[in-house]
Amino acid sequence: MNTPVFRGDYPDTGVMILGDYWPESQLTKDCELIVKILKEFFYTGNVSKELLN
Repeated sequence: MNTPVFRGDYPDTGVMILGDYWPESQLTKDCELIVKILKEFFYTGNVSKELLN
């Protein structure tokens, strides 16, 4: 039985994605940001620190 790493009673609750728990601070709902990151990686093979911050 897998025990969740992140629980709702902590400030940074977790979300399960494909069986792995991720802290909410590492997730985004900003689709435009995701598209910018994917395009930059596709065209340059890298992602700038400005986009990742």
